Amino acid sequence: MDCALSLRHLTSSIHATLAALVFATGAANAEGTARIQQSDGSIKVYRDVRLVLTRWTLWVRTADRQGVLEVVSQACSFENQIQRCLPFKLTLHQAGKRLPIALEYGTVYMNFSDAVHRLPHVADRLGPGEALVLLRTRRGTYVSVAGRLDGVT
Repeated sequence: MDCALSLRHLTSSIHATLAALVFATGAANAEGTARIQQSDGSIKVYRDVRLVLTRWTLWVRTADRQGVLEVVSQACSFENQIQRCLPFKLTLHQAGKRLPIALEYGTVYMNFSDAVHRLPHVADRLGPGEALVLLRTRRGTYVSVAGRLDGVT
């Protein structure tokens, strides 16, 4: 699959993913929602995940504290007050183990401003202090995380 086709597919997925996750997160809530869709079509949704940004790393912790997804990004830019970064390293921390996940492509969006801003290339918006993560692994798994950042250092 060429890069342009992959990016078009990701961009077209953003709208549907946002619609599903916006209803699940709620603006006044300090938690987020993670949605994992396996290549076989099975879907697992994790509610009340915590999102903490430490430098270039976004930590996504499940409510039961059994798993942590580490998303390391670089190559960040700003558009309409939305920071857009390209992730390059994905690791699942679970049961005392670090499990690297091969990443095909993805984007991390963050709004550090005090206002709602439109996401680049789609009509959807990201509220103050909110993040949206859209990833595809080499195994064909889609990972999407949306919610309010619980901490930024």
